[in-house]
Order: sequence, then C-alpha cells, then structure tokens
Amino acid sequence: MRKIEPIRIFELFEQISEIPRCTGDEEGISTFVVDFAKNLGLSVEQDSIGNVLIRKPGTKGYDSAAPIILQGHMDMLCIKSFESMHDFSSDPIELSVSGDLLVAKETALGSDNGIAIAFYLALLESTDISHPPLEVILTVQEQAGLIGARDLDVSNLYGRYLINMDSEAEGEFIIGCAGEERVRIEYPLERTTHEYDMESTITIQGLKGGHSGLNIHLNRGNAVQVLAKIYKLLSEEMPLSLISMCAGEKHNVIPHYGELRIAFPHDSLDTFKNKMIDVHTFIEAYLNETQFEIGMDICPIQTGVGVLKQKHSKQLIDLLISLPNGVIAVSERESELVDTSLNIGILRIYDDQAIMSISIRGLTYERLMFAKEKVEILANFVGAGFKSENSYPAWNDEGDNHLRRIFKQAYREQFGENPSMKSIHAGLECSILAKKLNERPLQPPIEMISFGPDIFDAHTPEEAMSISSVRRMWGLFQYILKQMIE
Repeated sequence: MRKIEPIRIFELFEQISEIPRCTGDEEGISTFVVDFAKNLGLSVEQDSIGNVLIRKPGTKGYDSAAPIILQGHMDMLCIKSFESMHDFSSDPIELSVSGDLLVAKETALGSDNGIAIAFYLALLESTDISHPPLEVILTVQEQAGLIGARDLDVSNLYGRYLINMDSEAEGEFIIGCAGEERVRIEYPLERTTHEYDMESTITIQGLKGGHSGLNIHLNRGNAVQVLAKIYKLLSEEMPLSLISMCAGEKHNVIPHYGELRIAFPHDSLDTFKNKMIDVHTFIEAYLNETQFEIGMDICPIQTGVGVLKQKHSKQLIDLLISLPNGVIAVSERESELVDTSLNIGILRIYDDQAIMSISIRGLTYERLMFAKEKVEILANFVGAGFKSENSYPAWNDEGDNHLRRIFKQAYREQFGENPSMKSIHAGLECSILAKKLNERPLQPPIEMISFGPDIFDAHTPEEAMSISSVRRMWGLFQYILKQMIE
C-alpha cells in the first residue's frame, strides 16, 4: 500500500491488518499490542481473556489533569465475499487505495475497530502530542456481544472521561446506543427417504448485507427470508421437498448470500425452470435490489439423501417468513433513528434440527422485550426451542457535560460547523462500561462519548474508510486532548 497521510496511522493500520483478529481469535493482536507497549516502556496489563490496559503519564503541563480512558476493541467481524478463498486465520487483509477510500480485497476491511487501535498506538508512541494521563483499554470479543467489556476489571481505572472510537460517521458524536438480545431458535426435524429423482441447489449472492444495527433501516434483503420465500413460491406450483438450507455468518450481520437444496420429480423439471424465471422477477421487485444473483444447478438426486418431512418443511418455512425482520419501531425523539429491530443473522439446517441465531436491538427496554416475546411465541407455536444467548443494555446518557462541550467546541473551531450529538441503533461497549465505571467507589460519574472517521458498508466485503476523514479525525483527536487540561 502506498504512503498516505497521516503516514504513521496507516502504517500501524497496515501492521494490524496483517494479524489474524477474528472475534474469538485475538491472541495475536493482543500480544502485538502488549509487546508494542512494553517496547515503549509503558505500564501494560493483559487479563486472562486478552483485554489489554496500557497507562501513559500525562505530558508536561498535564501531569495533574484528570486521567482519560481511551477505549476500543481489537477484534473484527470476519466477512468475505461468496467467491473469496481468503483464510482469516492466516491470511493478511489485502489493503488498497481507491480514490479517497481505503478498501480490502473481497473481505471486510476491519476498520471497525482497527482504526482505533492505530490511533491509540500512534498516540502512545508520540513524544510531541500534549495529553493528560492516559488509560488505554483495548478489549476482545466485542463483536460477539461485548464480552471483553463485560469481563473487564475496572476497579483499577481512575479516568473521569471515556472516549470510545467505534462510531463511523465524521461530525456525529455518539452519546447513546441500542441494547441487544441475541436469541437462538432450535427446531427439531425428522427426515424421510426421498421419493423424487431430481435435486437442485439454489444460491443467492450479491445482496448488499451490512451491519444489522447501522444498516437495518435501509431495508436490505435478508438471504434467510429470501431463500424461504423462494421455497414457498416453488412449493405452490410443484411437488417439492426440502433437503437443506443455510445462510448468514454472524448474528449481527444482514445475510448477503445463502443456498437452498431441494428435491422434486423429473416430470416437474420444465415447471421448475419456468417458475424460477418468475421467482427471480418476484424477488427483484420484493428486494428493490438489482445486483444480486440467483443461481441453480440441477442433477439426479444422490443416493441416500434424506429430505425433511413435509410437516416440518412447511412449519420451518412458515416460521422463517413470519419472523419479524428489519425495523420494528422508530424513535419518537429522533425521526430517523430506529428504536427496535430484528435480524435473522444465521440459519443452518442439520440432519435433525434447524438452528437460527437472531439479533434483537432496542433503545427502549420495553420494546426490545416485546419483540423478543413475539419471537418466542412464534418459536413455541411450531414446537421449537428458544433461549437467550447474550444480552447487553442500551446506553441512554442524555444531557450536557464537560466532555461533550469540549468535543462540540473543538469541532466548531477546527471545521467551522456544529457537529451532531446523537444515539445510534448499533451497540457500543459504552453501554457495559458506563454501568461498571459508575459503580466505582469514591469516583464521580463517568462522562463518555464516541467518535470516529467515515466508514462505509461496515461488516461487508465492500467496507471502506475515508482517508481524508481519518486525517481530519486524527487532527481533531490531538486538538481535543490538548483541551483536556482540567
């Protein structure tokens, strides 16, 4: 990758991109950060799951200023295109520059939250940036449900202010976020010997996908429900049996590809081919997307293939179509802010059960629980198991405070315009840390804010980060630290 300004930030980001750091596989990046701090002679602690805490004294004139907590996460959501052969456990992210954008080849970029790591490491090694005492916290398993933040010991943290760098729009400072309930549905299945002589694997790929919090309001197609609808449309016109279906990789990503395997009689072959033309037209109108592809291959059915009993196929397909998906409610406070949503993130059909992983988000606890109850009722109606896998609360910290005034004033002075202060429908570790830090004895209430450069299409292979925005936010970050002399 060619040299781009700010050079040190992008050098560090490139180094970070060479280290495997999928959620749950952060050992390499955690060790890298620890060694980086040790080589600088800084105080560093690493806990049993890989969270890292680094301390750096304030610079001259800032020695007695209130400490600042700088917080981000080390893991990334490892998403790749349908055709990619990338191995996240060993291959580096292949970076390239396209105009003002930093992008990756066929994978997510990892700017969420690699850019925070780069900013913090550059600050830690700097000798010419004024700043108060720093407590830099880099967590693990954020993408799995804020697990690192939940397990973090905050008893030895003394910061009065926390700056999180996990938001994705320049000029928008985040002061609130949605909570989440991640639930799992397990539907028991029974199979029988097939009575048909043909089979087809139908694939859908090229859907836009995206972050199930930040992009849910865009009504992007969900591959799980698209495949379920394809099966239902075909079953209304011809004899059909379901062999398998799979879509989605992560609970918090809108599924952008998947496949459906079906069995049918040879004498329905022409009906099948003709109906698939109608199916494509219907799905195109339903999705309001044009870049997707529906593929199919047809062959004689393999010996020994079992199909789902018709009762189970019908109930499963009806459940997948009936589950609420997408925006459920919008906020009364901000007309463009989603309050409650649901994303069917993963579907897998195994020999004896179908498993779904679903993310339910909400700014309002009561609405979040009501949406969860709806899903449980639908699951129970077809005899499926339902359980909660993980949850975290919303972060609703309204009002003004010293940290927010500094951010607003700094932005106006740097760019000549007012930033916005808003909540987002995604989850941030601030939701966990606010509660924990406010429970510290003899400490004032924590003041928190989140910011970041422009990042587009996070959690997709089209993820991109604005280079000029990184440059501006690096300058703003340094300017803000100089104001924190109180």
